[in-house]
Amino acid sequence: QSLPELQRVLEIEWDNIIQIEIQTVIRSMP
Repeated sequence: QSLPELQRVLEIEWDNIIQIEIQTVIRSMP
Protein backbone atom coordinates (compact mmCIF):
# COMPACT_ATOMS: atom_id res chain seq x y z
CA GLN A 1 0.00 0.00 0.00
CA SER A 2 1.12 3.53 -0.70
CA LEU A 3 1.52 5.90 2.20
CA PRO A 4 -1.05 8.48 1.00
CA GLU A 5 -3.67 5.74 0.69
CA LEU A 6 -2.98 4.56 4.23
CA GLN A 7 -3.12 8.13 5.51
CA ARG A 8 -6.52 8.62 3.84
CA VAL A 9 -7.86 5.44 5.46
CA LEU A 10 -6.57 6.56 8.86
CA GLU A 11 -8.20 9.97 8.47
CA ILE A 12 -11.55 8.34 7.63
CA GLU A 13 -11.26 5.97 10.58
CA TRP A 14 -10.31 8.85 12.88
CA ASP A 15 -13.35 10.85 11.73
CA ASN A 16 -15.61 7.88 12.45
CA ILE A 17 -14.12 7.43 15.93
CA ILE A 18 -14.55 11.12 16.74
CA GLN A 19 -18.19 11.07 15.61
CA ILE A 20 -18.92 8.01 17.75
CA GLU A 21 -17.24 9.62 20.77
CA ILE A 22 -19.22 12.84 20.31
CA GLN A 23 -22.51 10.92 20.04
CA THR A 24 -21.65 8.94 23.17
CA VAL A 25 -20.91 12.11 25.13
CA ILE A 26 -24.13 13.75 23.93
CA ARG A 27 -26.18 10.70 24.95
CA SER A 28 -24.58 10.63 28.39
CA MET A 29 -25.41 14.28 29.03
CA PRO A 30 -28.49 14.93 31.16
